[in-house]
Amino acid sequence: GSTGFMAAISLIVASALGEMGAPTFRTRIYTAKDPKTARKGFIFAAIMTLLFSLVPSIIGMSAYTMATANEVLAVLENPDFAFAYMATNVLAPALGLLLMVSGLSATLSSGDSDAIAGATILMEDIYPLFNHGKRIPENKMKNASRIAVVITLFASFLVSLKADGVMAFINNVLGAMMPGMVLTLIIGRLWTKRVTAAAGMCSMVGGTLFGLCYLLIPSLADLLDRNFSGPAIPCAVLTSVICVVVTLCTKRS
Repeated sequence: GSTGFMAAISLIVASALGEMGAPTFRTRIYTAKDPKTARKGFIFAAIMTLLFSLVPSIIGMSAYTMATANEVLAVLENPDFAFAYMATNVLAPALGLLLMVSGLSATLSSGDSDAIAGATILMEDIYPLFNHGKRIPENKMKNASRIAVVITLFASFLVSLKADGVMAFINNVLGAMMPGMVLTLIIGRLWTKRVTAAAGMCSMVGGTLFGLCYLLIPSLADLLDRNFSGPAIPCAVLTSVICVVVTLCTKRS
């Protein structure tokens, strides 16, 4: 993968925006009894996530040091192998296998939650936009939910084809698709009294289209990878500029 200061900043931006835009985190707001409880819960979750983020960093640095000492650095050409390398070379075989299975099950569990959240958004938020605001009838909800899950999984599969590993997925796919939505929400929250609906729509659409262009146009991807180590930073800047400029050029209705 890419190395250096810009690569680290790009990965941090992509990871942060990816976490903020994940539907599995937003839907937890609805279970809180009041806004204060939701705020406390998110602060606690953010602190725990920050502390947990130190673990893979330590594992990665340890794996790099051990692979360098053993002259098998080629094993880590794909960063996804760092955990497997440490599990098979540091721990006993049985314990290493147990940890690898645990990590795989945790990944599948998270993917399951994301798929359900995506299907819910598709049925409750997107479908009514194309059906004059009408929701799916209760007697058709079961079959509709199955179809929505299949559509969500298929769309996720198509997007994942643009990444050859976990790190590439975070840096390239999340970095391309998330800034358009997340930066729009952040600016709307911080600039509530002035930002306009037109600005929100333009910035969200513009940022998302720019991310799609990165994923579909190889020459643009090469340009951004050389200069910014990924799409996260330019996509975030473009989204912010569009939102601010359109806000200044339009009036609140």
